Amino acid sequence: MRKKLIYILLGLSFAFGCEDEKSDLPSVEDRTEAAIEDLRDHLTDPTNGWKVSYQPTSESGSFFMIMDFSENGDVNIQSDLAADDGVYFNQTTSYRIDSGLGLELIFETYGALHYLFELDQASFGAEFEWLYEGEDDDKLTFSSKSDLFDQSTIIFEPATSTDVLLFSREIAENFDSYAGQSPRLFGGANPSQQLYLSNIDLSVFWSVDLSKRILNIDLAGKGSTIQEVIAGNYQAIGQASGYTFLDGKFVLNNPVTINTGGQSFLLSEIILEEYSTNGDPLCAGSGENTPSYTISVAEVGSGTLTKNLINSSGFGFTAQSQSLYSVNIPFIFDDSLRSLAEEGSISTKLPNAVAFLMTLGFDSDSIPENSVGFLVEYDNDTTEYHLRSFDANLVGNLLEISLLDEYYHTGNPPAGEQQALMEITDEVFEGGSVYAYDLAIRGLTAFQFYNPCNGYEFILVR
Repeated sequence: MRKKLIYILLGLSFAFGCEDEKSDLPSVEDRTEAAIEDLRDHLTDPTNGWKVSYQPTSESGSFFMIMDFSENGDVNIQSDLAADDGVYFNQTTSYRIDSGLGLELIFETYGALHYLFELDQASFGAEFEWLYEGEDDDKLTFSSKSDLFDQSTIIFEPATSTDVLLFSREIAENFDSYAGQSPRLFGGANPSQQLYLSNIDLSVFWSVDLSKRILNIDLAGKGSTIQEVIAGNYQAIGQASGYTFLDGKFVLNNPVTINTGGQSFLLSEIILEEYSTNGDPLCAGSGENTPSYTISVAEVGSGTLTKNLINSSGFGFTAQSQSLYSVNIPFIFDDSLRSLAEEGSISTKLPNAVAFLMTLGFDSDSIPENSVGFLVEYDNDTTEYHLRSFDANLVGNLLEISLLDEYYHTGNPPAGEQQALMEITDEVFEGGSVYAYDLAIRGLTAFQFYNPCNGYEFILVR
């Protein structure tokens, strides 16, 4: 009995001793609050804030930012994001540090990170809620809270007093001007640019996603015009790279080797020198000039970066012959993307038209080789072709079209319909140049077209 009592007393002593030891540890709430305050101390410590090169996805480009956190929950974010008239260049918003899956840094008030998060209906991959991963060599690392796969990270590095000089906001704004005079149907095409390096007489054509900062390099070849490039042995490149604007330069995340026309060089960055809005018009005689930069590339020389509409996706149209194209009548649009069949000249001048037609190199004893017009349906259930001939010159994805006063009708058009055909086709093909772009529709060969002289667009299916 005495032994049992000793054992029980010893057990109770051990149990109470453990309880006393546990009571000396901070509570979960206290430890969480201490961790939050520690991270807040880290965030507010640097005199000049934190330098961030934010790359939302592995494919996208980067956005340069400087973030300066205060203890009262405000953060001043300077960025090179030129959207919304530059409101994100310098903006003070709120933040909070929370604990959920771990320590979380959450940017609360709408700002640059929220804008990027919402791109492509919030499918781009940007983030404004971050999980704290830790500190290493004075740098803070955070990972995306919402990414289920391929979790992105963002690294804060203490900024210096001169890092603010790296911002190239004016360049970001100037680049946005290249978006004008471009196709807009189905969300629009990324604007195209031509890099011409005069020292080596070589052109590089690409399209640029201005929102996600992705460069899609299309082709390169000798010469300053698309005619010269196509006539030579040009190189189809088909490579993409994210990019950023930094210290007056257009910098590629993934440098691309250009190897064509006896020239080979690595394109890694372009020094952007002088910007102008007096570049050559896309439509001859229109008087509407385009943006242009004088540039230089290390070890290659000087040149220009200009606006153009060249895109090899449309080369398939101009390469085809003996073709008949058509589309339902609503798919011809004016510069406000209003259907000519619903609100424009087709609805008033040719209301019985049911389809838009084009022949290109068509082999027929009766139908013109090159012609454009309409399929018209009448009240007596008959349908007739009404076509107008044109001369064509095809270069790359450019169709230069010269309308002729030569007409073909399968029947006798009512009075005034030939005049209507002339007026509508003159309107749609004003200026005589349209550019073709591949339109990805499963099972169909389809193209969309853009007229830089009046902003009209239309669709054709082979």
